[in-house]
Amino acid sequence: DVRYTANRRRWVTSFPPEPAEVRWATLAEEPTFATGKALVGLAATVSIIAFFMPICTFITTSGRSVQVGPLQPIWLAYAPTIGLLIMLSFLPTILLAIFSIFYTMKSDSEAQHKLQVWYYIFQLIFVILVTAIGNSLIDQARKLGESPLSVFEMLGGSLPSATHFYMTYLVLEWAALGIQSLRIMNLVKFLLFRTLFGEEEAREMAEPENQDSDGMGGRYANFAISMTVAIIFSPLAPLVAPLAFVSFALRRLVYGYLIVFAETKKPDLGGSFWATHMHQLQTATVLQCILMIGVLSARCKANRWPVLVAAPCLVFLAWAFQHLGTSLDWRRLPLDEVVAYEAEGAPARSTEEVYVQPELLDAAASSGKRSVASVEDIDLEQE
Repeated sequence: DVRYTANRRRWVTSFPPEPAEVRWATLAEEPTFATGKALVGLAATVSIIAFFMPICTFITTSGRSVQVGPLQPIWLAYAPTIGLLIMLSFLPTILLAIFSIFYTMKSDSEAQHKLQVWYYIFQLIFVILVTAIGNSLIDQARKLGESPLSVFEMLGGSLPSATHFYMTYLVLEWAALGIQSLRIMNLVKFLLFRTLFGEEEAREMAEPENQDSDGMGGRYANFAISMTVAIIFSPLAPLVAPLAFVSFALRRLVYGYLIVFAETKKPDLGGSFWATHMHQLQTATVLQCILMIGVLSARCKANRWPVLVAAPCLVFLAWAFQHLGTSLDWRRLPLDEVVAYEAEGAPARSTEEVYVQPELLDAAASSGKRSVASVEDIDLEQE
């Protein structure tokens, strides 16, 4: 790191976002005021969990209370999952609104990265752990506080019976990907704007797609939760693995077309999304290990050797999690790679954009107009 002075707190630097993404207004906020707003935002974000939990629990368990006659098996198979997906589709918009109001975000990409983190946490709770948590998150948290080792029993006793729900979840993702490939809202906006403007202007005004659910943060969180389902439940229900494979193959097909040929280019943070994605997948492996230890403990009560063999895996996963988070510095290239990159003579990428605050341009333009007006007045007086 570059040190400008001996005092580390005198200059605080960070990697800048792309010029077009900078939120200049947020850079003028006082640090103390920004910290207070962030605490309120954190409280608002956590309160959403308490608000959504009873709703999601009711949706996932109320399928049996509705009778639809001959279509009852189809209703029981798909209605809870569809209801849960509809409820979760509102979360990105709510979370981004909270981030914009209470957090100091330097760029839209930073907001998307924060959405990736929190949206995954919410889906992990409402999709994966909702079966184990039940109706009260507070009660389960209190039980875990009193007896932390009960987490094995909690996951091992509830999640294995819900594998069919998660298989349905993966199948319904196929339909969601088909709808995304149609880009219906972009088409509607294009057709509306085309009646008032030319086709080229209408095409530009119809972009981009909804960044709440289809931005990089929302998409990465959805990728991670689908892979989490595959990692956790494949050992319990082998059919989950091929369903997840089809789901990711469709993602590769749909997003491979949309990102390259249909959508506009999005700014990136230089790898933050990918690194966070790796941490989330490691979280999935930890949960899968805890789940399997709980299952072995419940089904092998007469013989504890399977549990004793599986338990040390948690120690290795804890070391791997710490190693990825602290030992590997992905933000900077190692010196040998920098030397090899320069030796290849690869050209540096440039977007030809500059960091200029729009308000300064407006002020300069208005100042220039006043200067021109004053010069004209002087010329008139001299005449």
